[in-house]
Amino acid sequence: MANGSNLAIYQVNNAVKVADALSAYLHGRVDPVVTLCADHVVWRSIAEPAHAPFGGTFYGRAGVRRFFEAMFSNFEISRPCVLDVIPAGDEVIHVLKLEAAKKDGTSSGAAFVVGRWQFKNGEAVAYTDYFDVAAAIQTSTTDLSGPKNLVTRDPSFAVYQIENAVQVSKLLAAYRGGRIGPILEALHPEAAWRSLSDPVHARFGGTFRGIEAVKTYFRRLAESLVLDEYLVLDVIPAGDEVVHVAEVHAHSTVDPVRTVLVRLVCIWTIEEGRVTSLTEYFDVPAYLAQLKAS
Repeated sequence: MANGSNLAIYQVNNAVKVADALSAYLHGRVDPVVTLCADHVVWRSIAEPAHAPFGGTFYGRAGVRRFFEAMFSNFEISRPCVLDVIPAGDEVIHVLKLEAAKKDGTSSGAAFVVGRWQFKNGEAVAYTDYFDVAAAIQTSTTDLSGPKNLVTRDPSFAVYQIENAVQVSKLLAAYRGGRIGPILEALHPEAAWRSLSDPVHARFGGTFRGIEAVKTYFRRLAESLVLDEYLVLDVIPAGDEVVHVAEVHAHSTVDPVRTVLVRLVCIWTIEEGRVTSLTEYFDVPAYLAQLKAS
């Protein structure tokens, strides 16, 4: 993560705190994670308690400890890897890749986990843990290198609204094929589309409201970057929300020698089949440093 006075709006110091806490977690220590949290933190896993013992909402530092106790008493976590920690002002987004096996031997597999932290006065006051609950529970193994079957016939998984993730997967397939029309057609007329970057740092940054404004976002993006590869790593159903993780290879339209590799985390909100909001997170300081260095 690059730093600089003009990048202060991204509050890189919060991301550094999360990175340090995750490093401790990868070595089996959860105390630094708990210490990072405020006394009144609200810690949420999107899993329903009926599907995972660590699912639901936990309150305060004691609740965070109960979350980890429930997780470690039921699952063996192996080969965890931090793929990215993204500074986003009062928010921090992290992406983990790990393997988990139930201690009763009934299932095991690999998964991406997206964490969304919210900070106030240097402490985490809220956290949401996103992972594909249905895929993790229904399959004995998950191959992250290939497409994932998002369809389930188990009615207990209806709470995650998997149909929303299917819709996002189709929209991403269209986008990867060079078509933005299906995305525009899926938007609510008053949809809010937010790219984390300040417009000063990337012309496609800022918040775009309404379909015409979202067209402006895509136009500015095309004027700034040529997308060489858009690799979707995961699409996570989470009720009205869908989270997708992607790895993007691109080069500058001004100077093709200037290339970037960024990892995106996008959080969609879908209501009654229409996209009402999207927030796009990526490490802006690292993105700018890559453009400058190449």
